[in-house]
Amino acid sequence: MASMRTPRCPTATMSASPTIDGARWTPLVRVQGRSMQPTLAHGQLLLTRPTLRRVKVGDIVVLTAGRHARHVKRIAAGPGDVVELEAGRLFFNQQAQDGRPRSAGARVETWRVPRGHFFVVGDNPLQSDDSRVWQEPFVAQSRIIAVALPNLLRRRGRPPPRAG
Repeated sequence: MASMRTPRCPTATMSASPTIDGARWTPLVRVQGRSMQPTLAHGQLLLTRPTLRRVKVGDIVVLTAGRHARHVKRIAAGPGDVVELEAGRLFFNQQAQDGRPRSAGARVETWRVPRGHFFVVGDNPLQSDDSRVWQEPFVAQSRIIAVALPNLLRRRGRPPPRAG
């Protein structure tokens, strides 16, 4: 995976911070790009916590991609899960990500996520450069350096909307 930033792949702008497992972590991350829309907007600030080896399917994470690049993605599958890519659509453990039925006769590519790795995707598949297209589709757990705190997301510096 190249360390170059592309407009399709959200990256995280990070400042100097403590070292966690040899990688840089910072509590505030600014999203760049559109691959996590509509969940996250370009320019949005995320409040994060270090992973400390605790991540799960569905988490939005910050991962390293080379020496300086960081990406914001969602964990779609974990160790032992079966991932299938069928005609551009994802299935995880036989369940369609979009809820639609399978396409008869479509070409299917299948992977089993190895131990200590994850399969990550952007929420906007048409704009996301992620595990579906990377030469090495799996992200080592050691490369995942932060998890977004879902209840404390900040949209362009404004407080989150109130529930209720």
